[in-house]
Amino acid sequence: MYATVPSSKHCVSGAWATVLLSPMCYSAAAALIAARLTLSVPRYRHDIGVTWHFCDYTAPDTTTPCQYKAKTAKEVKSHKMQRHDIGVQWHHCKMEGCEFKAKTTGNVKQHMSHTHNVNVVWHFCSIDGCTYKAKTVGNINR
Repeated sequence: MYATVPSSKHCVSGAWATVLLSPMCYSAAAALIAARLTLSVPRYRHDIGVTWHFCDYTAPDTTTPCQYKAKTAKEVKSHKMQRHDIGVQWHHCKMEGCEFKAKTTGNVKQHMSHTHNVNVVWHFCSIDGCTYKAKTVGNINR
């Protein structure tokens, strides 16, 4: 039996490999495949029975309200934070003299790493003799 499974526990999202399974692995593989299929099916494939949630923001310089709609209130809340700065809890850089702020802690961590070299995870070129290193994997593969 063949199954499509993650190529490794450190694989890039979406990186899957087809492997030959032993008979003992059939049930585990079937469970993995069923879970993957369940996660990949949209909750509301044809928008039947959807209760739409709308953004109620109107910019001060216009009378036209925002046209954003989503299937969950959580998505609308996230949209309002990202696009309209409503309900944002700002996260600030902790380095003295730096005025950087972001809407997410992840963006502050990335700023700290890229700008101030704090908690940097270096990625090295895999070619023998090459000393190139980068702060992101994407810059290694160029």
